[in-house]
Amino acid sequence: MLALAVTSQTIFRAAAGTNWWQPLTSAVRHFVQDHQKSGLFLVIFLEELGVPLPEPGDVAIAYGGYLTTIGKIPYPLAYVAVVGGALLGSTAT
Repeated sequence: MLALAVTSQTIFRAAAGTNWWQPLTSAVRHFVQDHQKSGLFLVIFLEELGVPLPEPGDVAIAYGGYLTTIGKIPYPLAYVAVVGGALLGSTAT
């Protein structure tokens, strides 16, 4: 039991020491920021298909909500992008 605890602590420390997920998370954020509506659609679509993403789709939805609040994306288009990506992604599998 002690060996298992030591091994899991070692694994968590090793995973925390590597920063391989930060560039991936940043890439998804920049993709949504650059492509806005189509970026939201694609991130949610891929998440619903089961493609592992570096951050949950909920983060992209929250970021899309922020972009609608500051006026970068019209609310109806953001809504259609998120709901459309979720519906098409979940029915494509």
